[in-house]
Amino acid sequence: LKRSRAQVQQLTAQLSMKDIDCQKLETQVSQLRNLLVEKERRLQEALDSCEAPTSLTEFREPFNDAGEVAELTRVTEQLTSMLNVMQRQLSATSSELVAERRRREALNAKFAVLEARADVEPAKATSAEERARREAVEEHLRQATAKKGGRFYPHLEV
Repeated sequence: LKRSRAQVQQLTAQLSMKDIDCQKLETQVSQLRNLLVEKERRLQEALDSCEAPTSLTEFREPFNDAGEVAELTRVTEQLTSMLNVMQRQLSATSSELVAERRRREALNAKFAVLEARADVEPAKATSAEERARREAVEEHLRQATAKKGGRFYPHLEV
């Protein structure tokens, strides 16, 4: 019973650590998504400015825009791959968390059964003690009634 309690406490602690890790990963995923949205917006702006120049200055510096577009594309691809990795980690952590919860529930159920047994066993011991006392009293009454020449009737309550 003590070992089961210790296991439950250990699994609860592990579950808490997994929850914290999961929250950190979710925060990172959220931040990466926001960064990705910002980079995609900047990339779209750069693509729009390359496609439809509205002044002569934009014609003079096409290489800077192309370089910026290439850089933004590279950064966007990196962010996308990082986001995919974080999503896979989040999925794996979630799976582990679900498995830990199932193990914890199973141990809690086992603990409840063991605790119920522990509660029943003292009751059994108490009833055995009561039975032994009753038998001792009945034996004493038999002997007392035998000395007086009477007969003992155990079905009668005293």
